[in-house]
Amino acid sequence: MAQTASDAELARDALAGSEAAYRELVTRYASPAVNFIYRFTTDPGASEDLTHEVFLKAFQAASKYEPTAGFSTWLYRIATNASLNHIRDHKPQLSCSIDGTHENEGNHFTFEVRDPRALAEDELIERERVAQIRQALSGRRLDSAAFEVDNTAPDIVVSGVKVERGKTIVSFDVKDDHSPIQKVEFSQDGLRWRGVFPVDGIADSRNEHYELVIEAELGERGVTLRANDTMNNVATTHVDAPHPR
Repeated sequence: MAQTASDAELARDALAGSEAAYRELVTRYASPAVNFIYRFTTDPGASEDLTHEVFLKAFQAASKYEPTAGFSTWLYRIATNASLNHIRDHKPQLSCSIDGTHENEGNHFTFEVRDPRALAEDELIERERVAQIRQALSGRRLDSAAFEVDNTAPDIVVSGVKVERGKTIVSFDVKDDHSPIQKVEFSQDGLRWRGVFPVDGIADSRNEHYELVIEAELGERGVTLRANDTMNNVATTHVDAPHPR
């Protein structure tokens, strides 16, 4: 499996039954997926268990993946649904009424508490569900690093600024060691922000190249670049107008 294969190529090969392609996708997105889910659960153990579940669901639903959509976008949609279901399922619930009612100014109230036996049963069910997921993923284990929350902002590296026919062209790269790039914007006044798309048309990897074209020469204030990764870590950098030759 070539290391330079795109997500779309790997997803296509995985759909065709390539175990190596599936493993490569897991290697690329296991850690980002755990970090993404942790934002919902704030529970490292639950986040890792849900990541196993997300990759299992992605494998089972591979035939529904449309290559026109970014693989990371599709995977994070599955992760979002799994996380929201987890939060919903783990909300405190009231299931057992205490005998009798209480009166307050003529109104009747019935108080309910959660049956401790139901809590124990839920815990056993959850353990069994996790065990089944892990067993289904045997042979497709997540060979990811130990759990680590990504709190590191991307790097914005400006490689060139030039003026051509009255237009300013800013060439730059946005890189992130842990999470895919989600959004890049620019502003000339610090108030209005406009989006910038990478050269390949979609931000779906940890390394994206940009060619920002501004329909004028930069003023004294220059331009500010801002980048977000999928973990909502933000980086900014300022670019001055090029010195006249």
